[in-house]
Order: sequence, then C-alpha cells, then structure tokens
Amino acid sequence: MNSFQMKQSLKQIDLKTLGILFVMFLLAVVFWNSIFIYPIKLFVVVLHEFSHGLAAIVTGGSIVRIEINQQIGGMCYTMGG
Repeated sequence: MNSFQMKQSLKQIDLKTLGILFVMFLLAVVFWNSIFIYPIKLFVVVLHEFSHGLAAIVTGGSIVRIEINQQIGGMCYTMGG
C-alpha cells in the first residue's frame, strides 16, 4: 500500500468515525430526558461521587457517606483528607 492509498484509507475511517459519533450525539440529545438514558446518567453520578471519596481516602481522609438523589445529583461526605 502506497502513501496515497493509506491517506485515502485514513480519510474513510475518519469520516466513518465522525458519522458514528454524530449519530450517537443526536441519539443522546433526543433521548436525554428519557428513561433509557436515566440509568446511565445515574451511574455517572455514582462514579463521580466515588471519585470524591477516593480523593479523600488518598489524602488521608475517610468517607462518611455518599448520597445520590433522583434528580441525578449526589453528595459525598468525607472526614479529613
């Protein structure tokens, strides 16, 4: 495969990847407030709050409790750290 063919091949891959990303973006926008996306958003909030807890542990603190609410919000209560 010469350099021109390789560049053409990369262009095709890039266009395909961009197309897939665009479709995924549109689906996320359309279904953002749907029951299908809710569990994913909730999981992201849990990971986010766990990261706060991990930061507290790494810096010598501890996790008191983690609260996640139905409005896709959360709070990580820590002590020390």
